[in-house]
Amino acid sequence: MELKSSTIIKPTSDVLIVTLLTVGCIVVSLIILVYLLPGSYFSSYPFIPLFFYGYALITRFLANKAIKSLSSKKVLYVFLLAKTMKIVLSMIILFIIIFAFKENAKAFSLIFMSFYMVFLVYDTWFFSKLKKK
Repeated sequence: MELKSSTIIKPTSDVLIVTLLTVGCIVVSLIILVYLLPGSYFSSYPFIPLFFYGYALITRFLANKAIKSLSSKKVLYVFLLAKTMKIVLSMIILFIIIFAFKENAKAFSLIFMSFYMVFLVYDTWFFSKLKKK
């Protein structure tokens, strides 16, 4: 099945959506860390939104590039590769933080997994709108 050129998503709207999603997650997580769990802010916190924001932008770029080739196989390949790499990188990051910074491991893991879940929902939505039913 070939993709229609009308399914190409405008990169500027993708960047705007990902940026707003990231900012929203930052605000909510900072409110939780500062007000609901005072004293649990950790110095490696800024890495979390940067990781997910950067990863989302790279994934969108690769998906849009695959869409321009009008091949549904390439889009599926990009989706599967992106999901696999995200899982592997996330697990590596979590293990490194848990073993290297045991005092902040619980807060880091909670916030990291919250970002992961939010971006998992967004990624699923993003890739599902690529496929015309």
